Amino acid sequence: MRQLDRIRVKGKHQAVDIYELIGDRTIPLDANTQDFLYHYDAGRGAYISRNFTQAIASFEIAKRIRPTDQAVHTHLEPAYNYQKTPPPTSWDGVWTIVTK
Repeated sequence: MRQLDRIRVKGKHQAVDIYELIGDRTIPLDANTQDFLYHYDAGRGAYISRNFTQAIASFEIAKRIRPTDQAVHTHLEPAYNYQKTPPPTSWDGVWTIVTK
């Protein structure tokens, strides 16, 4: 399982984690998937910690392993933007959905 993101829906204050099921617990992940998840998780951690340079580096490695992974692409664009223009100090890394 990997964390895709944290979201806050309209009208709620508490964020919820969004996960993707990667595989069956009883079957070990192949080395390629383990490597990908390592870099993806490192990117998520750096992103949430506001270390956008490190987040970009980790996500770019993950992207080389899985070029079509949508979650990687979803994080890269804002990471590049935040690297140029950091988010406000109140930013908590959670996507807030403002419409129903």
